[in-house]
Amino acid sequence: MTFKISNEKIQQDCELLEKFVKADNEILLYFYENYLPMVSRYICKNGGSEEDARDVFQEALMALYKQVKSGNFRLSASLKTYIFSICRYQWLKSFRKNERYESLPEDHTLIDLDSDAIKMLEKAEKFVLLQFHLSKLNSTGQLIMELYFKKYSTAKIAETLGLSKAYVKKRKYECKKELIKSIQNDLRFDELK
Repeated sequence: MTFKISNEKIQQDCELLEKFVKADNEILLYFYENYLPMVSRYICKNGGSEEDARDVFQEALMALYKQVKSGNFRLSASLKTYIFSICRYQWLKSFRKNERYESLPEDHTLIDLDSDAIKMLEKAEKFVLLQFHLSKLNSTGQLIMELYFKKYSTAKIAETLGLSKAYVKKRKYECKKELIKSIQNDLRFDELK
C-alpha cells in the first residue's frame, strides 16, 4: 500500500522544505497561516488551548527542521499531513505523560487512552513511519516487502515476481534487517515506544 500523491504536490512540498531549511520567514508565515489552524482545531477539540496548539506546532516544526536538515528525510505523504501527524502525536504523548490533565475543566470528559480511536491513531503513526522507511528500499525490495506484509509465502512472492525462491528469501531477510535498522534510527521511533 502506498500513498497516492501527485508528483507536482510532492515537488511543491519539497520546494517549501528547501526554503524552510534556509530559514525563509515567508515559509514560516505560510506554515503558520495554512497549517496551524487545523492543528489548533484538533487540540482545542481535545482538551487543549490555542497556546497549547502553538507550543505543539512549534515543537513539530523544530522536529521537522532537524529531520530535513539531517539529509535523511524523504517526504512520503503531503507536508500538511506530515506536520499534522507530528502535532497530533505530540499532543497525545503529552496526555500520556499527564502534563495536560490539570488544565482541563472539571466538566470535560477526558479521552479514553485505551479507546479504539487512540489505538487506531497510534497504529496510523506506526504505519506512516513504516511507509516512509519502506520507500527508501529499492523497487524490488519494496515489492517483496509489500507482498510479505500481505502474508504471501516466500514461494508465492517468488512466483509472483518471477524470481528464485532463494533470492526472495535472502532479499526479504536483508530488507527486514535494513528496515529495522532504519526505523530504530528514526527520531519518531523513540516517540512511538
